[in-house]
Amino acid sequence: MTHLQAFVLPSSVTGTASDIELGRELMRAWQADGIFQVASDLVQRDRTRDAIQAGRRFFRMPSERKARHVSDLTYSGYIASGSPPAGFMTRASCPSSRRCGA
Repeated sequence: MTHLQAFVLPSSVTGTASDIELGRELMRAWQADGIFQVASDLVQRDRTRDAIQAGRRFFRMPSERKARHVSDLTYSGYIASGSPPAGFMTRASCPSSRRCGA
């Protein structure tokens, strides 16, 4: 990584060609550098602050309440600590011909 790439996000994403290209640029930066920077205005900063506060409130909830939000999709929802995502195979249950997690 020679420099931290910075991006300005639109106020909304609707799937236009420029939205899709921005998404591709974000993925390329993340894949190449493992990090990127997002420039924000005051409204976006407020939204980010609110989202972080909501996340903190969620993770302070009792496990039983958070468990209601578990998803069987591996990319979405809450995964309880120590619980593998649905479809995840441990080394003990993994056929030798497949790549599996620990």
